[in-house]
Amino acid sequence: MQIPKFIKDIKKYFMYEGSATPTTQDDLQAYMKNEHETLECLVDGLWQPETEYQEGHIVRSPNMAAGFIAVAKNAGYSATNEPDWNTTAREVIDGSITWIKKKQDSGVGSWEASKEYKVNDTVQLANNSAVFLLCTTSGISAVSEPVVTSQSSVTDGSVTWKVVAYNKVAVLNSNDLIEGKNIPDCWKSNESVAVGTIRFLSDPAYAGYYLKCVQAGTTGSNEPTNVDSGGTSV
Repeated sequence: MQIPKFIKDIKKYFMYEGSATPTTQDDLQAYMKNEHETLECLVDGLWQPETEYQEGHIVRSPNMAAGFIAVAKNAGYSATNEPDWNTTAREVIDGSITWIKKKQDSGVGSWEASKEYKVNDTVQLANNSAVFLLCTTSGISAVSEPVVTSQSSVTDGSVTWKVVAYNKVAVLNSNDLIEGKNIPDCWKSNESVAVGTIRFLSDPAYAGYYLKCVQAGTTGSNEPTNVDSGGTSV
């Protein structure tokens, strides 16, 4: 879909008969066409009622939790009314479509073995979704993915990486996480945690979310999934 140049100066399109340069029918149609095409481009990525979607289609909505999108699991038609995106379930039924809620891609690539990396390249690890690595010394990565512990840097072949908290967790402040120190682990089952403990969620659909303990106790057997909205208790 080609994005048209939006008409900002609308004076010529509202000149009445009797003025020096009255608006013509062609002028008015051109203005309405431009307005419609521009609006169509803006709405294209938003959920729409009674609309046919193909499998894999991505939609957004201001009624979704911040940073989330929905991906069509199957082809079908959306319902007349917008579904409730903020349920605890990851799948949302909408007319004849099932949507899968996902956190938007971070834009950080995955680590690769024996690859040349340059300064300021960033990668995400498969074995630790709680952090990403920022290259500070160029080189070739090792054959095996590096294991990150609570440290400020890690050596990977001839590459040196700076360990940084997962890039989507902007809500963490200096009281919760100091860069290079006490990097939180991912959530673990049956773990005894104290008040203030922070754990990242391992499910890729919730990448970037974290849990902060407000009441000491032991975690359950299954990782929580009702974390669509920040600031809620689970």
